[in-house]
Amino acid sequence: MPSTDNRQIRGVDLIKYIMAIGVVTIHVGAMYDGDSSYPDYIVWWMRSAVPFFFITTGYLLARDKAITSVDYLNRTKRTFRIFCSWLIVYLPISIAIYYQSGFSIISGVKAYIVGIFTYGQCPGAPLWYIYAIAGFMLTMYVMVKLKFPVFWAVAWFTIIYLLSYCISENVITSGNIILKWFYLLTRRSFGGGIYIMAGMALRYHHKLLANWPTAIASACISIILFTNNWAFWELLSGIAFFILALQLRLSASGIWLSMRNESMWIYFTHMIPIFFISQFMPHYDTRFCTVYLTATISAVILAIVLDRLQMRIPILARLIR
Repeated sequence: MPSTDNRQIRGVDLIKYIMAIGVVTIHVGAMYDGDSSYPDYIVWWMRSAVPFFFITTGYLLARDKAITSVDYLNRTKRTFRIFCSWLIVYLPISIAIYYQSGFSIISGVKAYIVGIFTYGQCPGAPLWYIYAIAGFMLTMYVMVKLKFPVFWAVAWFTIIYLLSYCISENVITSGNIILKWFYLLTRRSFGGGIYIMAGMALRYHHKLLANWPTAIASACISIILFTNNWAFWELLSGIAFFILALQLRLSASGIWLSMRNESMWIYFTHMIPIFFISQFMPHYDTRFCTVYLTATISAVILAIVLDRLQMRIPILARLIR
């Protein structure tokens, strides 16, 4: 990669770390009143976190100018390997949550398996991000293999994104299997596609799109859409933050690589400290700020420890890449 691009990626590493904290913020809020636990500007930021992660994936993917069907297939396999590895890590926590909800251990295991491979995640297991990446890679493998034009992929993921706004998350607990699968396919299996495509577009059309005017315009439009809960606000906010990251152009330092790895560790492991906090610091009798700070600091410390451990135990790195 050119040196300029290296400087830009360092900015992405920094903002990605901040966005990883945003993911922690989402799940701490879920212990209380969800998004209503925060003022709107915090909700706008934290709900931009996962789109930012997806856009980063697309941008880095597009560094390879010619991506073949074999490339997509290999990435599908690698992503699915990471997904299955985290299934094992989070199995005990999810079973414990199911057990506390009145499930037997066996029925909890069944619910965990069904939930993971349909919903993309289960209680205590924040895995739909990697699940959706696998869905994107598999879709692109099929489209490239069949030699479909890129427009078809853009149209497919855009339609999926728009359809996701037509149905509420409440259908997950309903008995209507058609609505349930409709939600799962639009919000989970293919839900990250439009963001990844946006990241690829930012890479392919870097000179045209990756600039301050585009970032400011995207942020302003996103805020307007956000206040009305209209489609595309998360996409545009993710784009705005990502272009901001590209503009930082930071100098060389080993800290950026550490932040890159730690941001992924935070994303994948933050529900572990949150689970234990929920057991020993019940949210109904503990101040919100105390729980939030404890969860965030614990997630960061755990990520730092795991990043250091992966240097000594290289196989750990396979959990995040």
